Amino acid sequence: MTCRKVCGLLQPLLEGDLREPKARRVEAHLVSCAACRREAELLRTLDRALAEEPVLLPPPELPERIIRAAALRAVQRRLRPTPVWLEITTFLGVALTAGAATWVGASAVARAAGIAVGAWGITLTIALTVSAALAGASVRYYQS
Repeated sequence: MTCRKVCGLLQPLLEGDLREPKARRVEAHLVSCAACRREAELLRTLDRALAEEPVLLPPPELPERIIRAAALRAVQRRLRPTPVWLEITTFLGVALTAGAATWVGASAVARAAGIAVGAWGITLTIALTVSAALAGASVRYYQS
């Protein structure tokens, strides 16, 4: 088994999700490959560290806030249309962050990766929204 294949199977192995024939082949590879053993130990360390972190649950009023924000956004959209790509980025960022944070069956690494990707999407959305707002303000300023 190659190192590349083994690295892709380390997380399922550590979580106990790898079936027996493959699990034995991965474990045999780890015995003979120091680089993959180090990678497995890093993943174990990361899993332990993330398992010690508290699970953050969304506030109970979150659904109501989302509904209010969606209603407000519908009104704003009638006044000023939002680009579709910006809405998709916002939705994906929020969905990935909330889903990863509350995904009970997921490994700590999977939750951390989902939260990181979601946070990146939200950050990108904020940056693009601010830059679009500034560009719109400067256009209005020069038109007056």
